[in-house]
Amino acid sequence: MIIYAGVFFGVLPLFFLIINGMVIGYLAELQVQTGQLGLFMKGIVPHGIIEIPAIIIACAYGLKLGGIMGKGLLRFPSGAGRLAFANEIRRFMKVSVPLIGLLAVTLLVAAIIESTVTPWVIRL
Repeated sequence: MIIYAGVFFGVLPLFFLIINGMVIGYLAELQVQTGQLGLFMKGIVPHGIIEIPAIIIACAYGLKLGGIMGKGLLRFPSGAGRLAFANEIRRFMKVSVPLIGLLAVTLLVAAIIESTVTPWVIRL
C-alpha cells in the first residue's frame, strides 16, 4: 500500500519512513535508559533484518512514484510530456506488481520469524 500511496507526490511514504524510524529510535532510547538494550536488540534483529529493508524498499518505490507524479504534473500541458508520463507510469507498474508480491512474501517471512523465533531468542 505504501508504494501506491506515493501517488500523492511521495509524501505518505516519506512520512511512513520517518515515523517508523522515530518509533524504533524512541523505543531503543527507552531501553538504553533502563539498561535493556540487549533485550530490545534481541527482539528487533531476528525479524527486523528482513522487515526493515522491505519497508525501506517499499518507501523508496513510493517516493519514486511521487517523483513520477510530480514530473508528470509539470509535463502534462504538452502532448509529448503526456506520452512520456504514460510510458513512465506503465514502466513503473510493470515493475511494481512483481515487487509487491516479493515484498509481501518477505514481510510474511518476517512475521513468521517475529512470531516464532523472536520469542525464543528473547527467552535466552
